[in-house]
Amino acid sequence: MSLEWSQCLICRIPVHLNRQLSRRIPLVRDPRLPGLSVVRLILHKCVATAFDMDSILKLAPLIREGAQHANGTSKSERHFLDFVVEGKSLWEALGERHDMVSILCSEYSLDETAKAVGRLLLNGKADLPNDRRSFFVCSECGDLGCGAITAVVERQGETITWKAFGYENTYEDKIFLDAYSTVGPFTFDATAYEHTLAQALDVLRRAKS
Repeated sequence: MSLEWSQCLICRIPVHLNRQLSRRIPLVRDPRLPGLSVVRLILHKCVATAFDMDSILKLAPLIREGAQHANGTSKSERHFLDFVVEGKSLWEALGERHDMVSILCSEYSLDETAKAVGRLLLNGKADLPNDRRSFFVCSECGDLGCGAITAVVERQGETITWKAFGYENTYEDKIFLDAYSTVGPFTFDATAYEHTLAQALDVLRRAKS
């Protein structure tokens, strides 16, 4: 069994690449969100545990098409990054039914997006009670008062877990969990997770420039 040398995508340390054991995820690119490339080559100790994790997080560019309706109402076009876990779109599972976009939306304030990413990295306080953090928000204004898809984000050692997805807003005490009970929980290798979200923020910064 031949071995080649490559680089670990996370720590950049040269490692053996066993082509029979590694697998490559196709590149994902979008003209409005340049530079987003999601490739997984896992054979190094810093991310080898990802084979044992339940979930692998990727990001995929999506467009919410704008429209002008006959009654005078309109929909704004939005470009955002979807959370894709094990090949399944969380926007399709959670946000689409409410016509929401993810917190990684190129039309929204970069400062607010950076704060939202910081919350998912557990570097900032949760934006809703009960330590819940927003994932999908209103596609017109991003205001939590219009409703949001939220979840609990926890860190244990070298893993990050998303769990208890639900819908809530800022004017009702109830968190609607039942309709989302089949989604998650998802557990990620913390190093790969942090790298993916940092990459997302970098892509959105470049899209703004």
